[in-house]
Amino acid sequence: MIFGLVFIVQVNALGSSCGSNTYLTNPAMTVSPLPAKGTTTTFTLTGTTPITLNLTEWDIYVNFNGAITSQFDVPIKGNYAPNSQVSVSYQMINSASAQSGYYTVRFLLQNSNGYYMNCWTYSYYLVG
Repeated sequence: MIFGLVFIVQVNALGSSCGSNTYLTNPAMTVSPLPAKGTTTTFTLTGTTPITLNLTEWDIYVNFNGAITSQFDVPIKGNYAPNSQVSVSYQMINSASAQSGYYTVRFLLQNSNGYYMNCWTYSYYLVG
């Protein structure tokens, strides 16, 4: 009898800030469910903005085993007053035929003037 084992080893459970130009205080990312082949994962970045913030898009970069494999812009709408809670989400479809390996997803949150307001990175290892 042959048994198959599919699992995900979490490299960085919640990710981390990847830039010094953060205009969110106490930023955090939730990832649900954890990335797995054949699933859709929702990434939600939250934090508090100390300034007026008018968001227009996320620039998203996906690295596989250290090389950028895709980059795309995702439009978002959000106008936030100073000291308000910011929450933006993105759903990523994980193909059932995705290659196993190390993935890093980098999210660059952009305002209406084209400036990056926050950078967040999340890494994981996909097996199966």
